Amino acid sequence: MVDVNAGDAVLRLEGLATLCEVFLNGQKILVSERMFETGDLAVHLHGGDELALCFRRWSRVLANLALGPAGVRK
Repeated sequence: MVDVNAGDAVLRLEGLATLCEVFLNGQKILVSERMFETGDLAVHLHGGDELALCFRRWSRVLANLALGPAGVRK
């Protein structure tokens, strides 16, 4: 939970070290696909906002890339 005043704000994310999806109040606002990416996002806060970061492993993404459309290894 982010407890700050409502209004426009800038969300700064630094050093996201893997695949990461960023959600604000359940809405995806950023997908980071590079190591140590930095980003500034203009957001509108309502007060009592929820910020969530979901990190993914590269190994799972790479394994999925090795599969064909039917889920069969190439």
